[in-house]
This record gives sequence, C-alpha cells and structure tokens, in this order.
Amino acid sequence: MKISSVFVAFLLLAMSASATAQDKPAANSTKAIDPFSASLLGPDDQITIRVTDIEEISDKPVRISTTGYITLPLAGRIHAAGMTVEQLELQIADLLEPYINDPTVSVTRMEMRSQPVSVIGAVTTPGVHQLQGQKTLVEMLSLAGGLKEDSG
Repeated sequence: MKISSVFVAFLLLAMSASATAQDKPAANSTKAIDPFSASLLGPDDQITIRVTDIEEISDKPVRISTTGYITLPLAGRIHAAGMTVEQLELQIADLLEPYINDPTVSVTRMEMRSQPVSVIGAVTTPGVHQLQGQKTLVEMLSLAGGLKEDSG
C-alpha cells in the first residue's frame, strides 16, 4: 500500500502540534487559545499597542524590525522578538511605570509574518513559506502550488 507524501507531511505536522501542546500545561482547559497571542512574536510581525492616556503610542501599528526590536515613545527600544504578547505587555508597562502611575498596556498581534512553514512532498513548489496570518493545511498546500498530478 502506497502512502501519500502529503499525508505523511500532515501526520508529522499533527504530531508536532500534539507534542507542543503536551509540553505546555493548560492554564484553563475550557478557554479557547488564540494562536496569535499564544505564539511568540518574531521579526516582521505587526502589532498594535494601546496604553491608556498616551496618544503617542496608542492604536498605531508597529512593525517588529528584522533584528527583533520596536521603539516606543517614553519606553525606548524594546527587544520584542521571542516574547509572547503577554510578556511584551508586562515589559512595556514596567518601562512606562516611571512616567505613568499603574499603566494599562494592551498588545494585539495584527500580522504574523515570522513563522516559517516547510511544505514538502508531492507539491508543485516544495520549500519554506512564511506564514502570514492563520492558515489551514489546505491553504499552505495551495501556496506551494497544489498537489502534483502524480501524487498518491
């Protein structure tokens, strides 16, 4: 019996996601996890930061540089790559503490461009593709040119 290479790639992806999920304890199993906030921020991701009472920062899109930094008024230069959204919120709040009493900081990831996905197997153009936003397996296969005619 011949197993499709795309099926094998799907199984590897599913096993990888399962292993990753098992490594992290669930804080609240009934709460849905937003993959945009649960994953780490990376270079070229776009975020929006909201800080109460600071118009210079609030609601303006900020792109994380290719070196992983963002620069904000009052807070300065912050290494955001490798942090979760929650960690970045705490970091910004700590940096603003000398200027604002108990700052309320909210970070929202608007675009995710830092997550490479390898598509291998019987597809037209196998290789590494940058994940932009949330994509399904079928969408990633489409980005790789779709399945070859001789795929199993």
